Amino acid sequence: YRYDPEIGCIRGYNSQGHQSLGFLFMVWIWSVLLCIWVRPTNIGVTVGCLVEVLTVIWFVYLTTLSTSQLSQAVKRKDLFDQCVKRAWLKARNAYLQQKNVLKVADVLTYQEYVKEQDTVVKFIETTTSRYKDANSKIPVAKDTPNELQELYWQLQSTKEDKRKAFQEEVRLLIHFELLLIVSVIQIINEEKQRLVNFVIKCHKKLAEENLDYFIFDEDTVSLEARYKFIQDRLLYLDQNQRKIFDDLKAKFDKDVKERDHDAKIKIYEQDQAKKKREKLIEDKLKRRAEELSKIDWNQPLNQIPDCLQKYQKICQQFSSRNFKDDQFPADHNSLGSLASTSITWERPPANMTLFGKGFSDNDPV
Repeated sequence: YRYDPEIGCIRGYNSQGHQSLGFLFMVWIWSVLLCIWVRPTNIGVTVGCLVEVLTVIWFVYLTTLSTSQLSQAVKRKDLFDQCVKRAWLKARNAYLQQKNVLKVADVLTYQEYVKEQDTVVKFIETTTSRYKDANSKIPVAKDTPNELQELYWQLQSTKEDKRKAFQEEVRLLIHFELLLIVSVIQIINEEKQRLVNFVIKCHKKLAEENLDYFIFDEDTVSLEARYKFIQDRLLYLDQNQRKIFDDLKAKFDKDVKERDHDAKIKIYEQDQAKKKREKLIEDKLKRRAEELSKIDWNQPLNQIPDCLQKYQKICQQFSSRNFKDDQFPADHNSLGSLASTSITWERPPANMTLFGKGFSDNDPV
């Protein structure tokens, strides 16, 4: 199994194993043909033995990879705080979604199916004891009562449901373990990246403390190469230098954590402000729709509030003559606080096009 981040769940992943085993099988067949057609035969025998050894090593690697990664993950002291709860909730939600339920209490578990199977077996034993005679231990199939047949069908169905429940719960545990591994690998990569960023951004402070061992080569580009380079250089530091290095890194990590926390707060506030604006716009559009639904469109245009429908009516009725807006007269009453300024009112030319070059939210500004 492999964790698929696109679907947020695990899926069977056997293509790599099939390709590898297919290649080894073809080489093994080739080694057999070598034994038949090529002399000396020890060439084919050697190749065949080599293929068998590679196959065993490959199987051991595949079967121990996830186990070794999981054993390394559970050794971390911060595993529960950073990974376990989030991984379990994600795996559990995927399991509940697959079962089309909302709560774990609504799912019949493997243990419950086992109890149900034991109950059905007891009913079968009780029913059988009522119908068997002294010469036969169980009834013949054609003479078996309908009640007993239904119990056997129920037993078969319960066994099948128990098997499916067991497989689904095993997949749940595998999903949970893979999420733990993925989370720990991500945390380790973030720690490596922070260490590299610290050395790059604080190289002047390190140089001031005579810690000028951390100068990357031009070929040291990848994260793993740089991290390994830093770890190798740390071995050359004495106890006092290592303490200075750790103190500087702790201060750097604290500053980065505070900046990340402030950035998260800022993003949260921006999201809340965006939701608030969207809610205001939605409420405004709703109120506007309610107001428009109450408008009598047969009344005079100057009594209709400004809206798109009013503008369309004006364009239809005043296509060849000017429209005088009584709600916005060409005098100082329409200017508010600008009424004291000297303003000349003019009508735009007849060939002027409204929003000829498009419009945007910044036009009023």
